[in-house]
Parts: sequence; structure tokens; C-alpha cells
Amino acid sequence: MTESREAREESDRQRARAELEQRHAHENEVLAVGAVAEFQRSVSESRELKSSAELAGLRKDLLGKPLAFYRKLREQLLADEAPTVENLKMLREATTQLAALELDVGDTEAAIELYASAINVCDRVLSQGPPGEQDQLDWRLAKAESHRVRGWAFNKVNRLEAELAEFDAADRKS
Repeated sequence: MTESREAREESDRQRARAELEQRHAHENEVLAVGAVAEFQRSVSESRELKSSAELAGLRKDLLGKPLAFYRKLREQLLADEAPTVENLKMLREATTQLAALELDVGDTEAAIELYASAINVCDRVLSQGPPGEQDQLDWRLAKAESHRVRGWAFNKVNRLEAELAEFDAADRKS
């Protein structure tokens, strides 16, 4: 009896340690994504880097760092065979960040495809019915925003019909 009880207690301790480690890993991942996003915003929005032809190469090099990060993060999240809604949210955010970066460095076609992927993630979650009314609204708004920015990207490459279709889809928010 005592050995069985000790084994159960040890198993409970190991499970608690594993859950704590998993929680810490998730928290660290969130911190890393936030830091990269802040770095990206700083570089993307820097007037000096945007307006100076001499700094164009530096700007592109600096933006290459978050590009690589979001590509790798997106690959990892796409590899999850049974993602949670939280993981799908991270996938959506990584995909839209990557799309925004692609637009920023001039790869409009890549951005258009990435926004389509973000819309598909939203559709996937919305078809499952995310828990809670606020979550439903957040996913619908994220989908509408991806349609809106995708429409803007289509505008950049003079694809008027596709642009209008995206803006119409953004207005529907569903």
C-alpha cells in the first residue's frame, strides 16, 4: 500500500512539475513574440530608417530578423496536429505579423498569400465556435482586418477586382 501511495504522489509531483514547465515555456514564448513585435514596430515605423536612402539596406537587414523569427514560429505552429484555440490565435498573429513584414519589405504577393492563410485560420476557429461572445467577436474582427489589409495589398499590385472583393468581405466581418 505504501509503495503504491508513494508512487502516486511521485507521479503527481512529476505531473505538477511538467505543467509548471509547460506554463513557463508558454510565458517565455509570449515574451519573445512581444519583444520581436516591439523591435519590428520600432524599425518599421522609424522615420529615419524609412526616409533615408542610405539606410534602406540597414532597414531591410533589421527587418530580416523578425521575418526569420515569424517564419520559424509559423512553421512550428503549423506543425501542431491538434492545436488549441490559443495556439491558433498565436498562428493567426504570427501569420499577420509576417504578412505585414512582407509588405514592409516589398513582397506584396507573399503578404497576400499570408493574409489569406490568416483568414483561413479565423474561419477554422469560427467554424468550431470559439468559447464566449467576446472571443467570437475578436476572431471576426481579426478576419475582417486581414481582409482589409489584403485588399490594400491587392491595390498595391493593381488588382482592382480582388481588392474590392476583400473590402466587401471585410465589411461582412463573418
